[in-house]
Amino acid sequence: MKQKSASHTQLSGEEAHSKKAKRSSSSPIRIQKQAKEKLDTLIARANRNRVGRKIRADDIIGYSLNLLTEEHLKDLLSRRLTNKERIEILYGQLSKTKRGRSHEDFLGMLLEGEIYT
Repeated sequence: MKQKSASHTQLSGEEAHSKKAKRSSSSPIRIQKQAKEKLDTLIARANRNRVGRKIRADDIIGYSLNLLTEEHLKDLLSRRLTNKERIEILYGQLSKTKRGRSHEDFLGMLLEGEIYT
């Protein structure tokens, strides 16, 4: 009879563990140290003279994400491009307007200053 209660206790523990896992709505993310330091500074500044509950990292990140526009995302994407990728994009744009230009012609035009970025 004690075995039943032990298994029942174990089952209850498993149920409690699964309920705890279901309640968690957060997930870890990786960010650069510089971004983490800036976030910590913002949190400390926001909570310095506060009334009410503390501002959390999630509050600041969530609010900031709502302020991002398509223009911001385009800017972020363009910052992540390598020079080679930027040249290929520029060549693709030239190819649409001036059909029949080879990549070699494109590079010559770029070096001579006939094409502006």
